[in-house]
Amino acid sequence: MVTFKIVLDLQKKYKIPVYIPISDDESYVFKKIENQKEGLDNSKLIAKQLIALGFDPKLTKMFIHQIYTKIYNLAIKLSTKTTLSTVRAIYGFDDSTNPGMFFYPIIQAADILLPQEILGPHRTLVPIGIDQDPHVRLARDIAEKLGYVKPAAIHVKYVPGLKGGKMSKSLPGSAIFLDEKPEKAASYVMNALTGGRTTAEEQKRLGGDVDKCVVCNYHHYFLQGKELEKIIIDEKVGKTLCGESKKVLAKNIKEFLTDFQAKVKKAEKDVDKFLLK
Repeated sequence: MVTFKIVLDLQKKYKIPVYIPISDDESYVFKKIENQKEGLDNSKLIAKQLIALGFDPKLTKMFIHQIYTKIYNLAIKLSTKTTLSTVRAIYGFDDSTNPGMFFYPIIQAADILLPQEILGPHRTLVPIGIDQDPHVRLARDIAEKLGYVKPAAIHVKYVPGLKGGKMSKSLPGSAIFLDEKPEKAASYVMNALTGGRTTAEEQKRLGGDVDKCVVCNYHHYFLQGKELEKIIIDEKVGKTLCGESKKVLAKNIKEFLTDFQAKVKKAEKDVDKFLLK
């Protein structure tokens, strides 16, 4: 969500067109799901969630690969401008890798270059997590060979898991999904990793380690200005205990999810306005 909020802020500020690929086929090729229907169903949910964030329907196009199959035509075109050795070098694939995984980076490059295929060559910006950088590097390598402009990227910082480290589906309570029940999400927050001391007395004397505190990190996504500054400083100097800080975050996340999920339900009727077909 953080990545897409950045995209949304850029769209609102500069009134720029946004193209959003929803890679339902990737989950199947990389064996994250059991069948393609599951991928398609997940993609339609993601589309509704993106609409609920507030993207401008006049400036935003989303494309689900199983629906917008023209993406494969572009991928075939791009595939002639790279080599298997390049894909191996970027992604570390070997002879045990299934052929779909070998070809999928070309589809990702097609996702990145599609706006230029539709609108003509122009400068484009791709906000991504650092793990997605190989796709941009491959697209940049191919772009000028076909008359496109090399795309640029912004690397977005990861939001840490609530327990520290990465978010993971296999570690319950480490992540909050956008369709999570608000009460459940709040309970996850109350068990999140903090930078608190062993006892309340020690924390009041020494203060909390806000650099280690996941709760403090999450406050940055729900609070701003003096309100954000106060809650971080108060915890750092020991004026606020971790339990109090967790309650503030739990309340904010619960309120956000309640409002957001209501918007997702309303977005059902608007999906077709956003989808490329």
